[in-house]
Amino acid sequence: MRALILALSEHPGMEALNEHYPTPLLPLVDRPFIQHVLEVLVEQGVTRFDIILSHLPEQIEALVGDGTRWGCTVSYALARGTSHVYRTLATLAIQDTEPLLLVHADTLPQLAAGQLQSASMSPTLFMYDDAGTERWTGWACLSGVHLRALPSNATRETCAIALKTLTREYGVCVAVPQVLQFTSYATMLDAQERALDGAFPGLMLTGTTPDEGIRLCRNVSLHPTATLTPPVFIGENCRIGARARIGPGAVIAGNCILEDRCSVQHSFIFHGSYVGEALDLQYAIVDKNRLINVALGTAITITDTFILGSMTERHFGRMVTKLMAQLTALVWLVLLTPVLVLTALWLKLLRRGPVAYAREIVRVPLRETGGELQVASLLAFSPVSTACPGERVAYGRHFFLTFVPGLISVLRGHVRIVGFAPRTLTEVRALPADWRRLYMGSKAGLVTEALIAYPYLPNEDEQYSAEAFYAVQSSWRHDVRLLCTYLARVVFGARR
Repeated sequence: MRALILALSEHPGMEALNEHYPTPLLPLVDRPFIQHVLEVLVEQGVTRFDIILSHLPEQIEALVGDGTRWGCTVSYALARGTSHVYRTLATLAIQDTEPLLLVHADTLPQLAAGQLQSASMSPTLFMYDDAGTERWTGWACLSGVHLRALPSNATRETCAIALKTLTREYGVCVAVPQVLQFTSYATMLDAQERALDGAFPGLMLTGTTPDEGIRLCRNVSLHPTATLTPPVFIGENCRIGARARIGPGAVIAGNCILEDRCSVQHSFIFHGSYVGEALDLQYAIVDKNRLINVALGTAITITDTFILGSMTERHFGRMVTKLMAQLTALVWLVLLTPVLVLTALWLKLLRRGPVAYAREIVRVPLRETGGELQVASLLAFSPVSTACPGERVAYGRHFFLTFVPGLISVLRGHVRIVGFAPRTLTEVRALPADWRRLYMGSKAGLVTEALIAYPYLPNEDEQYSAEAFYAVQSSWRHDVRLLCTYLARVVFGARR
């Protein structure tokens, strides 16, 4: 059986977390929710997956990869925004006649062993009881014909109505005992407690259980006077202070510090968070310095690091990478100074107007600028390009007019040699929300993925796909490959 997984990543009311995490990557106890979904499906015998991504796609793709770790194959489709997600289903199922499993990655129903195989014989909707009302879990066994019949502008609600009508005529509705959901902060905390209680069988959880309902991972430092009230989960490398009270219903992810006399009940603490002395948390979600009151549905950012803060922000690696880029730019500028000077003289003699242009661009990533928008200067020998998408890239022209003078901006620390396309403040604000968040966490560079991927100027969709791909693949090795390809095209030209 092949599963089509809709990784719907944004939910109303959960913006505080969705700003940094797609919903399927929010943790259920010790691992992202989508990982539990995949493990359950593999246990049910599913080995082929198509995951439809929308918000922060690079994060989900970086976690799941090609599926080798679970012995399955994973492919991806990218939808620009949630309004296009259901439309993509018909495209993926265009030639399928075999049974397909439709899965929403923010929901996990409790299934019996082999239940999916038996359900594949006819259209099947998996339903659950919500306070006396029968609701759709978001999971269904269907054929490609049924998926292609869904409205092109379907939403989750209209999809449920259409599928219920279908099953009344041709299929069945199967009730599941319970379902875990990450559709709100409240359902997220409820899922944590049910998983900890063992009320939802089939989940794989790490750690040892020194007492019933208490699960501890490796290298946990627990003060003898600390009190644990089950159910409780404490991740690896955590330190719990004196007279701290943890539980019931508390999940502490890895690499956290909880100071003396703090209390955490019915709450979730994200990886790498610091909880200050004597702080009392109930029905709360803490992500570093962000505190979410689940009962009120409000989120605030704590600026006092003695109350809440981050244990995992390490700037050393980024500083080393930035320093290496600056040193490389310095060496190249020394070697290419004659080229820089001769190009400037040539332009001064043969072209009207200024020789050099300073373009104000947004400095990214935001974590290097304290989370505030700042602008920097990008030097070039040409103004902003007015070429249209589809026109071929002149790599030699780009090298002399953009790359070589741009090395001065790299040396000043304003951009990198390889990265996202530098953008002005106006251009950044004009980006769609998903794309803008992706850009804010990236680094801008003179050489881009799109410049290498397309020998012509890309359109908006191609530019987005290239930058999403670069965000996933980004590493110094990938940067070196892009840079070498760029230099080869400067010297030998692009292949036609």
